[in-house]
Parts: sequence; structure tokens; C-alpha cells
Amino acid sequence: MQIAIVDDRAEDREELSACLENYMKKHQLDYTLTEFEDGENFLKAAAQVNFQLVFMDIYMENMDGMEAARRLRQKNRLCKIVFLTITEDYARMGYSLSASYYLLKPLSLHQADFEEAMELCQLKPPYEVMTLSVMADRQKLELPTEKILYIDYQNRMTRIHTAERVIPVSGGFQEVTAALQKDKRFLPCYRGVLINMDYISHVDSQTFRLINGEALPIALRNGKQLRETYRQYVFSGMGRIV
Repeated sequence: MQIAIVDDRAEDREELSACLENYMKKHQLDYTLTEFEDGENFLKAAAQVNFQLVFMDIYMENMDGMEAARRLRQKNRLCKIVFLTITEDYARMGYSLSASYYLLKPLSLHQADFEEAMELCQLKPPYEVMTLSVMADRQKLELPTEKILYIDYQNRMTRIHTAERVIPVSGGFQEVTAALQKDKRFLPCYRGVLINMDYISHVDSQTFRLINGEALPIALRNGKQLRETYRQYVFSGMGRIV
């Protein structure tokens, strides 16, 4: 999970970083934090890095936080934005940019608000199926479903694809994927292919392209419906922060 703090005051960045570290440890969430002193350098980085959560100070020299957030929204509509400030004067404008929260400084006086902001950002989605039980190499494997990119069936073998490896498992495709049919993350995009929509980076008329560069086919018969299902999934905000 890529997180950014954009604030021109070093002491404020340090305080927020400590609050964030405590929260993420408490909830066992992995993250990478990058700090920026101004909006210009943040936007340059955001063109290369897919930030999922940004803490944005409003009052900064040159480019203020509102303008930086506005430019970010032109490129990234899913990023969670939490505004930081000493006054609520810009609250209405902040929410017009789909801000998740408006957090007042100093954080030491608003710790409960920080906790509420983090909960509203929904960094840990309530998965329907947390783990998938399969047999691999004659051993039972409890695989976290958030690590699954897709499952396919080729050459009479069911395979689970993760970012790290491909796992051949025992059992037919329907048997292995049965538990995932109720999980809204997973979409049967083609015969013998079940894709985790959290890992789709791009869609065209024939394929879903994953964040690792792989392209999976979209069934021609119901391709329009499949693309619409993915579109609704994205716009509902259900997608995980990867």
C-alpha cells in the first residue's frame, strides 16, 4: 500500500507518520510511506507511483493542497485523500474533491478524529472469503484470497496465480473456485478463468490486463456485461488498495 504525506512542516509530517505507524501496526497492514514538502514534487511522484492514500496539507507555499488534490483527481479518482489543516474554512471545497476526511491539526488533540479518518478510508476491505483451502503437492494449503490474481484451468490442471508463483492444485476448476463464487472481487471472465478484479489495471474490448502485465481474455458472448460488471465494481469503491 503506497501512502503519501504532503506537508511543508517537518514536525507535522513527523507527528502524522507516528500516528500512522501505530495504526498500521495495530491493524497489521503493510504500507510504504513517502513524505513530500510541497505539492509539485508530490504530483511528479504521483505520475509514477499509484498512491492509494494521501494526507494533504491545505496551506502550503506555491501550490496549495486543494490545487494539488484537484490535479491528482484528474489522474487518480480512486486515491483516498485526507486533508490536513488548522481551520475548517475549506471543508466544503475539500468534500467536492471526494475527500475521505478533513483532519484538524495538531493531531495530538484530535487522535479520535485520526482513528475515524482511517476507518472511513477502509484500508482493509471486508472480504467475503479470507482464505482458500486447497491441496497442493499432497499438502493442505490455506491461501489468503487477497494474494490471488486469477485462477485458470489448462491441460487438465487447475492453477492458482499469485504475484510470486503459480500453484498447481488438486481438484477441478469448479471445485476449487466454488467458495469464491460469493466473493464480489472474483469475476469469471472466460471459460476456465476466474479473475480477481482488484488486480485489473486496464480493460479493452477483448482483454483484462493485470498490474503484472498479464492479459486475460474476455468472453465474446457476454463481454459487454463482464466489462460493465468490472466498471460497476470500480465505481462502487469496493476495490482493494493494492
